[in-house]
Amino acid sequence: MKNPYLTFLYFMIAGCFTNSEIINSSNVISITVTASQPTQSQIEITDSNRIKDILRKFNNARQEPIKFYPTHRVSVTYAGGDTVLLLFSDHSMKVRGHTYKLKQEITEILRH
Repeated sequence: MKNPYLTFLYFMIAGCFTNSEIINSSNVISITVTASQPTQSQIEITDSNRIKDILRKFNNARQEPIKFYPTHRVSVTYAGGDTVLLLFSDHSMKVRGHTYKLKQEITEILRH
């Protein structure tokens, strides 16, 4: 019987070397940002270079358990019509039930 600690260690090391994206960045046609603070405002980003830059910053986040109250909602829309909803607050991001720590605040990422 295999040692369960070695099996756990193997999966931890293997997980560190995967290059999977948190958010699929291919075929994205727009990003819609809705900020709930201080007023409900919405912007749509369709410039492909800006979309790639924003998604690169989102995908550089590290998974971390975080409790937060979202201040921004971001919808990523793909060419096929599918959308993915992301929730943000300061340096925190929530995608498909998982939370991540961003290297920059969401307002800084969207500003550039």
